[in-house]
Amino acid sequence: AANGRACAHLRPTGFVSPPALAHFLITPMKPSVACSLLLLLASWSMLPAAELTVNWLDQKAPAVKAGVSFGVPFKKGVWQRADSLAVTGAAGAAVPAQTWPLAVWPDGSVKWLGVAVSGGPELVGSLQLGKGVAAVPAMPLKATQDAGGVSIDTGVLQCRVAASGDRFIESMTIDGRVVARDGQLVAMTE
Repeated sequence: AANGRACAHLRPTGFVSPPALAHFLITPMKPSVACSLLLLLASWSMLPAAELTVNWLDQKAPAVKAGVSFGVPFKKGVWQRADSLAVTGAAGAAVPAQTWPLAVWPDGSVKWLGVAVSGGPELVGSLQLGKGVAAVPAMPLKATQDAGGVSIDTGVLQCRVAASGDRFIESMTIDGRVVARDGQLVAMTE
């Protein structure tokens, strides 16, 4: 997208019968990263079931690791907020994913489910989405809080956020090297 933000566009590109399949295009965060996905859905309006296959639009996973997010529609009553999403790769390996409800039906069931995965060269082929136990990342995020603030460790980046004072970000470290420190929030009025 031109503004650097991910934009989701519904773009029907064809139908196959039976059943009819609708194609949804997910625009990548950066045009240079081929992280567009083609969602093959069992119905143009909403999924009748809680399982589907997601394919890379160009049939290739991104060449570099990049966050990919997309929305999945469900018919009323199919997906509940308490349901856990299991994502598996083409070889059956569990893929860590985060989900959140984007919209809900009047009965409380999920109408649209947001899904985020970390796409990269290791994610070849299609992804299977369905109800099940969500995979845990190899390096889960760790956050610890003390009187001075919060320490966040992603496995790659360590960040220290101050609890008070004029320096919001105390430090950011990658591979043991401080890459930023003394970050401030600045507000200006005109």
